[in-house]
Amino acid sequence: MWYTLGLVLLWHVLTNMPALWILMVCSILVGLFPIRHPRWWKYGLLALMALVMSMLWNGLSTLTFGTVGQITGLGGLGYGLAVVVVDLVTVILLATTVQWWVGRWLLARWYGFKPRS
Repeated sequence: MWYTLGLVLLWHVLTNMPALWILMVCSILVGLFPIRHPRWWKYGLLALMALVMSMLWNGLSTLTFGTVGQITGLGGLGYGLAVVVVDLVTVILLATTVQWWVGRWLLARWYGFKPRS
């Protein structure tokens, strides 16, 4: 259920994203979902699936391309590759870091994690 909710959230952001900070906030939210034993590559697959779904739906928003284009200074095919890289790196780093630090340390009891003995 949490992976589906994360996928929908990331898909919605990528089709309507006016700024990169919204993707960052949503990546942090996905990292806060109480998913047991997630791995960085699972967050990467989630981000990649959301990106593919949003491109199949109606392409990425022009605001997404504009935001990433301002960051990278690329055009054409470089835009598309930069969007993929920025999206994957943002979601993987933020979601994994938040899940690790918040989930494992601050909310361990709520998430059901037990300390190693």
